[in-house]
Parts: sequence; C-alpha cells; structure tokens
Amino acid sequence: MLQREAGAVSTQHNSDPERRRRKPTLQPAANRLPEHIRILDYRQVETDAQRLAHAIHLRFGERSRNFAYVAVPRGGLIVLGMLSYWLNLSPNRINCDDEASTLVVVDDCCYSGLRIRQTLDRYREWRRIVIAVLYATEEVFSEIANREDRVEDCVSAHKLKDLMPLYETDEARLRDWRVRSLARLGKNRYWVGLPELVVFPWTEPDTPAWNRQEQRLESGWKFRQLGGSCSTAALL
Repeated sequence: MLQREAGAVSTQHNSDPERRRRKPTLQPAANRLPEHIRILDYRQVETDAQRLAHAIHLRFGERSRNFAYVAVPRGGLIVLGMLSYWLNLSPNRINCDDEASTLVVVDDCCYSGLRIRQTLDRYREWRRIVIAVLYATEEVFSEIANREDRVEDCVSAHKLKDLMPLYETDEARLRDWRVRSLARLGKNRYWVGLPELVVFPWTEPDTPAWNRQEQRLESGWKFRQLGGSCSTAALL
C-alpha cells in the first residue's frame, strides 16, 4: 500500500501473491500519481458545487432554472443535491421527462467520459444536453463536444491537467499511445490520458492499468481517504 499523510509518501507492500504478481503493472502509477492527487472533503465539495452553479448561471442565466437535471450515480447524486440548492431548482426539474427542455447531466468528475457516454445512451430522446461536472480535463470536454451533436456545452468548476505529456514528449508517440489505449479500453470512452486524480469523500478514482505480459486491462491501485482527513490518502 502506498500511503501519503500530511505531504509524506511511503510505500507498504502487501504479501498477497496476487498483489506481488501485479506489482510490475501497477507500480509505475504508484510512483507518479501521488504528486497529482486532489483530496477533497465535503466542505471543499460544497464550495466546488457553488462554483459550478455559478458557471452554469453565468452561461445560461435564469434559463438554467427551467432545465431538466439528472445525476450520474453515485457522486453525481451528491453533486446534484448541492447544485439544486445553489441554483434554487424546483424539485420538478430533477429527473423530469420534459424532453422539450435542455437536459443537464451532472457528475462529480469526468476522466474518459465513459459514464457520460452511458448516461447519454439512456437519454437518446433528448436533443439538447449540457454536461456539468466538478472536475474534468479540457481534452475530454473537447472530444465530447466534437462527437456528440446533442451536447450544447460542457461546464466544470475546475479543469484537470493531462499529465501524460510530461512522460511522453514526442507528439507522434503520444498520439499512437492514445489510439492504442482507446482501442484497449473500448469504444465507449471519448478520451484517454493521465489526468490529475480527484479523491472524493464518497468514492475512489478508477485507475486501470495495462498488463503488457498478459495483454489485458486490469483494475489499478485504489485510492481512498484515511481517518476522514483531507490531508490523508491511500493508494491501495
């Protein structure tokens, strides 16, 4: 287990044979990701939700109160609850079936866009859609906008950095890596990179890793908060 507490980073290895087998695949992520993890508590999430509400209102004005809102489980449900307060939404605008309106899809973060794609597939009848998340990269928003004619706009409270160019500076090789990675991950993702990770109080970021020896995708290290402290995280 790799653990960071109050800025210090240490590594503890589990004696489980399966974890030892997977170490060559997962260790590279453990070596670099702790420097780029945003660890949030509920107070910070509330502030972020207020910032997202302000961005939505700034973009759409009072019209935003008449939009329909749906959440991507699980984190999106919490964010939508906070967002409904800051936007002063009427309860009948949440999970409503007013297909003539604009649908706002709310989530806590957007890395590859997988959950957004799955949600859009469930709401095929809606012709005008806005994506609203707390954290996302500009790159994934750009891909969603380019590939989804129904999406009018993508709004976030904060932009995440793609760290992959720090590790692959050759643009051609980086493009090839993205193409190969998207092929491995499947067609449901819009974008692949190495975004900063966000650890919310209620969930763990998904960090899949490619096992070169076995040529298959494996679940990656698990992040979670320890002891309820925003300054503490673990990579399990």
